Amino acid sequence: MKYLLAAILAAACAWGGYWVWGAHATEGAIRDWLEARAAEGWVANYDSVGTHGFPNRFDTTIAAPELADPETGLAWSAPFLQFLSLSYKPHQMIVVWPEEQVLATPLQTMTLAGSGLRASLAVDPLSRMALNRTTIEGQDLRLSSSLDWQATASAMQLAARRVEGGMPSYDIALSLSDVTPPAFLARLAERAGLDPGAMGVAEIEGTAAFDAAWDLDALEEARPQPRRIELRRARAGWGELELQARGTLDIAADGTPEGEMTIRATNWKAMLQVARASGALNSEMAGLIEGGLNLVARMSGGKDAIDVPLAFSGGRMTLGGVIPLGAAPRIVLR
Repeated sequence: MKYLLAAILAAACAWGGYWVWGAHATEGAIRDWLEARAAEGWVANYDSVGTHGFPNRFDTTIAAPELADPETGLAWSAPFLQFLSLSYKPHQMIVVWPEEQVLATPLQTMTLAGSGLRASLAVDPLSRMALNRTTIEGQDLRLSSSLDWQATASAMQLAARRVEGGMPSYDIALSLSDVTPPAFLARLAERAGLDPGAMGVAEIEGTAAFDAAWDLDALEEARPQPRRIELRRARAGWGELELQARGTLDIAADGTPEGEMTIRATNWKAMLQVARASGALNSEMAGLIEGGLNLVARMSGGKDAIDVPLAFSGGRMTLGGVIPLGAAPRIVLR
């Protein structure tokens, strides 16, 4: 019996020592990372880093973190940030954000408020904490801008999973429920004779390939850039309007897309009215597009829902392969 008791005590001491070592290692890694960012010219402030959860958890809280990248002009701050994991599975964790946090860009400052905003995260500790899979979710979200606009959603879920293959690729799915767009968009819809209301559900599902993995280098050095986007399904409805899209784009090193997306537009004439009212399309371009879409609609039996290919080639966009839309947007992550 005394040998069994001695073995139990030895195991308990060993586990306690492992927990203390793991807690200090976690805190030290976070402090070292923040200090390294500060040495590179970042703003990297925090009040404290502490770990609790003995004996089976590493629950680490960073109090009052504040980060700003001078190269991109992006800054983020929050009252706290938590990393929660089982002590025997530290590479699988839960990340918890507070009910309010601030993201600043060179153009505007945005405040994100909501409840239950958290992410489950599985990473590869041997590959610079490369992302294997994650699910991010939150409820009652509200995004407010210093440019005097606000958007809300009752629920959000974003899932990503690493796909085996050549380039680092991820299956991605995003769902937003009961989306309310900014008021200025609602006013534009009303000017076009529509009753906008809420958007209902907005969904995106596809696969994206990048030139590098999403790991610590993505924060410290540069964001991985998309090189191929396979959009299997995208859908968003707003009152009487609905857009669906699918297709594949290959993206050059400078961000220029090549490929084709098929757009299905329901109540497309009202969409053109909103584009005119917003100034997104001038009268000449809107008239040109409307003429082409009328032709497509007649070929489809005069329906109010039409399928139109949006082609990207040589840095330009064309609608239906006929109507020029100008320069294609460059797809670059800053």
